[in-house]
Amino acid sequence: MGIKFPQSFIDLMKIQNGGELNFPYFLLPDLTEKQKISSIEPIHFKEDDLSILSSNELLADTNLPMEFIVLWTDCHFWVVFDYRNRKDNPPVLYVFENYSTKDITWECIKVADSFDDFLKLLFRIP
Repeated sequence: MGIKFPQSFIDLMKIQNGGELNFPYFLLPDLTEKQKISSIEPIHFKEDDLSILSSNELLADTNLPMEFIVLWTDCHFWVVFDYRNRKDNPPVLYVFENYSTKDITWECIKVADSFDDFLKLLFRIP
């Protein structure tokens, strides 16, 4: 893929290769509404399984940058690594469809400067 995953991401994948999160919520900067990332896509090498390695296929129909690595998506909302300006330690972005304009556009909000910082933002609701 020509990129280097953050060490904290690699360590997490070694413990549990994707799946449900115990702390699935985070707040977007300057917003009080919580967002949810219910799971992180696993790393699979099987063709038919959805995986982080499927990022190119997931992004192909969206006009989103191919330098994004998809951590989670429901096709309208995304959490991605942004490798546009670096090949290691990428920021984490929240990407969503903006329906408030005539043409649907994509908006990107930087959630964290790194995956380590993103993990610190996650919380759960009792």
